[in-house]
Amino acid sequence: MNNLITFLNSGVKNTFAGMTLALLNCQSIKNDGGEVSSYRAEVLPLTDSNRYIKRDGEIVDGPNALHSFNVIVNSSEVPSNKGMVQGIKLINPHFVSAFAISQPNSTFATIRTTLVCDNIVLPNTQQPKRGDR
Repeated sequence: MNNLITFLNSGVKNTFAGMTLALLNCQSIKNDGGEVSSYRAEVLPLTDSNRYIKRDGEIVDGPNALHSFNVIVNSSEVPSNKGMVQGIKLINPHFVSAFAISQPNSTFATIRTTLVCDNIVLPNTQQPKRGDR
């Protein structure tokens, strides 16, 4: 995620409700037995109607638009899309970890997060199809 402020202000589900998401690609994750247990999806917010106001009064519209992020999907049904699929929905998205990394003697930190969801629903009620990548 490029900017976590809207997630902190509005919550994960409400923030994603204000976005139009696209699925860029998927990579299956296999367990020790070689079976697909989940997959990593690269998602791009095409539009973001969320906003926040900085202390100095500057209004920031669409803080996460056009910044891709990865989500781990807890489903073995990997979509077999070729190219970008617009209008996807994340089912039960939630952050499972957040931590900061900083350099010695620096006042700045980079926040890293892990986002997980139960499934991804493709537009037009298409369900993900099994296809290992």
